[in-house]
Amino acid sequence: MTQVLVTSVELGLPDLLAAGPRPCAELAREAGAEADSLYRLLRALVALGVLEEDGDGVFSLTGMGRGLASDAHLSLRDFAGWEGRDEQQATWRKLRDSVRTGRPAFGIVHGADIWTWLSARPDAEAMFGRAMSSFSGVAAEAVVEAFDFSPFERVVDIGGSRGALLAAVLARSLRARGVLFDRPEVVPAAREALAAAGLAARCEVVEGDFFESVPAGGGAYVLKSVLHDWSDEDSLRILRTCVRDMAPGAVLLVIERVLGPPTEGANVELSDLNMLVMTGGGRERTRRDWEQLLGAAGLTVDRVVATRSAYSVIEARVGVGA
Repeated sequence: MTQVLVTSVELGLPDLLAAGPRPCAELAREAGAEADSLYRLLRALVALGVLEEDGDGVFSLTGMGRGLASDAHLSLRDFAGWEGRDEQQATWRKLRDSVRTGRPAFGIVHGADIWTWLSARPDAEAMFGRAMSSFSGVAAEAVVEAFDFSPFERVVDIGGSRGALLAAVLARSLRARGVLFDRPEVVPAAREALAAAGLAARCEVVEGDFFESVPAGGGAYVLKSVLHDWSDEDSLRILRTCVRDMAPGAVLLVIERVLGPPTEGANVELSDLNMLVMTGGGRERTRRDWEQLLGAAGLTVDRVVATRSAYSVIEARVGVGA
């Protein structure tokens, strides 16, 4: 399924169909594809719910397929492109090695952890950033619908990438100001994205290392899709840094997937395997896992707020005597 979706994006099919239905022969000509082979791909996309066929070889996008077009709101085109990269495909082919050794397949294949590998390849770093931002944008809308950020005057987004979540928060909470905190190589793109969203005056962008410190003065500190990249040991280091630098009364909002019973669907379980092959010790966690991890850092979970996305907001505060 990944290859079918990625190939459709690489051929530009969602963009070719964005304006309306078109026949297979026309699509083949513009995509530079052999007509019969393309028809077989289009038929598979229909089966996956991405396209519809009117019965005469004319195809159109479904609502789901529209999300792969470049100009779609919260387009996932860049995310599909990232998942289709040869480096990603080669990594997943080594899932067996990760299961046998416990080591990330990315390092086995490419000789470096993903963060080191990305930092040495600006083009790949930029593509990864776009992919994560587009994926994050989908979750961001669900998070701000489900969780009320209005009590917080200053929101610090730790590891906030290009600011998709922070932008959604500031758009919803007009009196709030934001701080986006991330690695030096991410900061220029974050500044550009927030400026394009008209938020430059309300949002400070700070570079740094969350293993060493986080910005002071926040009412809410957000860790979205950060801790699942790291082992329990490394996650504790990040959390203890936050606890040390947070002011009394500040809250920590961990926005992550929460593992439930396997019968609830494979979304989180497959993400967990992605953490296994891609990162050095990263994993998805159950609610009990999150409570134990946060508790070890001196934090108490107040509540877990579900959203319409795969993510939940875990609200925690520094415990008494921590």
